[in-house]
Amino acid sequence: MNWHESENNSSIPLKLPVYKTHVWVVSKDYKYLLVSTDGINFDLPSSTINSSEYIQNNTSNIQQYKNFIKTIVKNETGLVLSNFDLSNLYFLGYYVGEDDQKTGNQILILSFVVLYSKSSTDLFLMPVQRENFFRFPMFMNQEEAFDSVSWLKGSSEYKTLIEYLSKNSLVNEEMSLLQENKADLKQF
Repeated sequence: MNWHESENNSSIPLKLPVYKTHVWVVSKDYKYLLVSTDGINFDLPSSTINSSEYIQNNTSNIQQYKNFIKTIVKNETGLVLSNFDLSNLYFLGYYVGEDDQKTGNQILILSFVVLYSKSSTDLFLMPVQRENFFRFPMFMNQEEAFDSVSWLKGSSEYKTLIEYLSKNSLVNEEMSLLQENKADLKQF
């Protein structure tokens, strides 16, 4: 999979089928909302629903994805994003890769980030029941996320996220933490 960083929240390239959409929910205290089915291995809230089918008029407009992102986060974590939170929706970038069936067809995996208006300590997250299993949502700091999400450490996507948060942070006292995270990324 090849990572492509969004350029200034640009349009989504819908020339290829969207295989998966995932969402970084970053709390006011800069923790990441992750989910698990076993309480050990975590990942980002995501959906394999073809988002281009979900979005009316097959638009590549980022703002049209708000309801889709809201649905993903609610279904995966139980957290309901407000319209205020969704005003902080940003298209981080996308991966281009081959589909799972190895047909040689290329697919997209879209990545969004939402700056959540509350601190992780203000929330009480409960397991979410899905069909025959539960999803366990949890806010984690960077170190916990690195330990719990196998692909995260060293990923180009995570580097893009840290750069975005560093440039667009609304909470100045957290900037030193972000700079430390950015320095940590240079170590691997």
